[in-house]
Amino acid sequence: MTIQSENRLRTILVLLVLLIIIVLLLGIIVWWLLLRPSCPPNCTGESLSGINLTSHQEYAGANLSGANLAGRDLVGINLSGANLTKADLSGANLSGANLSATDLGAADMTGANLNQTNLGEANLSEVNLLGSNLSEADMCEANLSEADLSEADLSKADLTEANLTNANLSRAKLNGANLTGVNLNGANLAKAIYNQETIWVEGFDPAAAGAVREKKWLFF
Repeated sequence: MTIQSENRLRTILVLLVLLIIIVLLLGIIVWWLLLRPSCPPNCTGESLSGINLTSHQEYAGANLSGANLAGRDLVGINLSGANLTKADLSGANLSGANLSATDLGAADMTGANLNQTNLGEANLSEVNLLGSNLSEADMCEANLSEADLSEADLSKADLTEANLTNANLSRAKLNGANLTGVNLNGANLAKAIYNQETIWVEGFDPAAAGAVREKKWLFF
């Protein structure tokens, strides 16, 4: 074999190796962008900034403790039974989501949209729900002890048998809310708004607790 033939063969081999490397790199890129597994069920402490956690998806039972989901669009997502303790959900849109039996202890849900969200039997102890939208939410038997619900909108929310011990409901909107069987021991209802459709615990006097009945203005 001549020197020229050897050089040509060596060049071909180098090109083949480079081609294989390129194909492998392309395969890795495709896997990363399209086929890589999502973070759940275990995302403890993850920022999730690069995770494809999207609305209307199933993440039941996922471990998202300490996750940063601030401002995320999570409409209709299923996080039932998930661990979201100390997670940042401030400003997140969880409208219509399933958070039943979810552990949200000490989570930050400031300004979150939880309209028509299922929070039945969820643990919301010490959760910050300042200014959140919980209108028409299902919160039956939820644990809201020491939660901050100040200035939250709870219009037509179902709080039947919920635990609101030492919760802050100051300036919250409770028009049409159902508080049947709710534990309000130590709850702060200063300047909370309610109307004639609000259902209170039997024998409870909202006015004596500092709540204010919404006035109806008649215009002729």
